[in-house]
Amino acid sequence: LHLMMLTVVCLLLVLSSASAANCPTNGPPSNATWRFTTSFPPGCNGTACSYFLGVRTNEDAQFLDFMMEGKADGWIAVGYTPNPGMPDADVFVCALIGAQVTILDTYNIPNVYSNVVDSSQDLCPSSMSSVNGRIRCVFSRAIKTNDMVQDKDLNQSYYQLNGWTDASGSSSTSIAYHSRISTPLISPSKLNPTTAVSAVSAGMASLDPLIRAHGILMIVTWPVLAVTGIFFAAWMKPALPKAEWFQVHRAAMLASLFLGCVAFLFIFVAKRGTRGLVSFVDPTTIAHFAIGIIVMVLHIINPIISAFRCIPTHPRRWLFNLVHGTFIGLGVELLALTNVGIGLALFGSRLNLVTV
Repeated sequence: LHLMMLTVVCLLLVLSSASAANCPTNGPPSNATWRFTTSFPPGCNGTACSYFLGVRTNEDAQFLDFMMEGKADGWIAVGYTPNPGMPDADVFVCALIGAQVTILDTYNIPNVYSNVVDSSQDLCPSSMSSVNGRIRCVFSRAIKTNDMVQDKDLNQSYYQLNGWTDASGSSSTSIAYHSRISTPLISPSKLNPTTAVSAVSAGMASLDPLIRAHGILMIVTWPVLAVTGIFFAAWMKPALPKAEWFQVHRAAMLASLFLGCVAFLFIFVAKRGTRGLVSFVDPTTIAHFAIGIIVMVLHIINPIISAFRCIPTHPRRWLFNLVHGTFIGLGVELLALTNVGIGLALFGSRLNLVTV
């Protein structure tokens, strides 16, 4: 019995020593100078910042010190990921859980828009507070931990994610979802947290060029080309009795079909390997995605229908005009214009965060 008790005590001492070895002897001093900073809005100071991150090397060079502060009633976070998106990111979260601030080591599952609390908590808190709607956490983490499945080696280069939200409901096992307005800002290029210097704005990220191209091409496709084609078919027949109206209508609609398909493909290419095509917890992105699929399917079907149209004098020509011109033609145009508006709203909410 004594031998068993001695064995248990020794084991506990070993585990305690191992746990202590994962934290530095001293955390960052209160007057620490941060080697690398990230802030939003750009160039802000102190309480003027909606988000601030400071990073420095601890006096024990095996560790990095972090200071996160932000205007949020939910959580603030920084993450590191090999891809320019949320999946496969090592995320450090400073969360307000109930009335207490907690620092959590979390992980975004690869190829999935989902965050889980890391089974191995490798963050070493120094101080945490929530005052007047501002959360603040100071902590340290080993540059390289024993958990290299969910933890990243911080002496490698990653895209940096910076996020904050007022969303409540976080717990020690799950983090409250942030709305698209709080979508993490993503650095335009990779950086190494251990060697990065100077200041970087959290407004540094910009939308993927293919996403911008998608939006621009869809605006050209629907409010410009498709509207032009519909206008000539509906109102220009009397003015152009020799079927010039039809030539313009056909050219405009075929051009809109080509550009629409290109724009449609752009969004699939832009989203490959990142956070997926759509977040199924955000009704706005769900609507944009669903309407976009419907519009593109009908946009492809309509010219196929027109290829099998009957002659203008056929007694059932009215049926073709009803399906091709009214139900699908005008219906798709109205859906598409609605979706362009939704897309501009999504685009605008992102620019409010990322434009420098």
